[in-house]
Amino acid sequence: MAQAGDIPVAHISALEGKVLFQEAGKGRWQEAEDSQPLFEKDKLSTKSSSSVEIVLNDKSILRLEENSTLEFKKLEEKKSVLGLQFGRVLTYVEKILYPASHFEIQTPAVVVGVRGTEFVVEADEKETQVGVFEGRVGLKGRLKKAKESLIEKGFQTKVSLGKPPHRPQQLSSRMKRLEERFPQLRKRIEVSRERWRRMSPEQKEELRKKFKEWKKLSPEERKRIIRKVKKQQQVSPGQKEKLREKGLKEIKKQKRLKGLEKRKRIRRQRKF
Repeated sequence: MAQAGDIPVAHISALEGKVLFQEAGKGRWQEAEDSQPLFEKDKLSTKSSSSVEIVLNDKSILRLEENSTLEFKKLEEKKSVLGLQFGRVLTYVEKILYPASHFEIQTPAVVVGVRGTEFVVEADEKETQVGVFEGRVGLKGRLKKAKESLIEKGFQTKVSLGKPPHRPQQLSSRMKRLEERFPQLRKRIEVSRERWRRMSPEQKEELRKKFKEWKKLSPEERKRIIRKVKKQQQVSPGQKEKLREKGLKEIKKQKRLKGLEKRKRIRRQRKF
């Protein structure tokens, strides 16, 4: 039976610049790949002028911006926990199906609890800032017996290490500029869903089986599977039909050429 850490919890849907990946339990960082599956305890890190977008299994989407590090601590049906060590993450969380479900992002200074929303979290070793663009979030400082503070849509706050959250304020102009990126994230979710719908049940099942065996594969085999996923995602049914017709025409052409070559060879033999 597969363990929780052996089943993909997310995948990379887009990346730009230099994005590094650290497999759970291993110290070595390596370059991440587009469409790469991710597992519990894996980490992603972005360098300067780089970013990566991640789609979770529940179709929520994250955008990890430059100079940031994120860990997938726990991702289950009723509880999801991410760890933002430093940097910035834009988050679009799907409506949670179960009332008891919980989605949170942990930083050195605060725990951000979510109930289906759009928000941004910025963190460093001493301070965390949170801006809410849709829905609301609950903030709880990393203190014993800390009380939760609710941040509503259109507000932001910051939390310093070892202190309770500051009083919420309306979104700053800088935060509003970040909010303008969310329509693009929503659009990417629809694109991701459409790509998945295009794939046949057999293709989906084949990929599920291969991704479950991901950790046993060599780097070369992983890259080969990623290339296959990208190719399947990019080709629509209409394009597949055109490619099939083109392939049939090419086969017929090759047969004609072989037939002509054969007839020429027979004529030459008859002359001698």
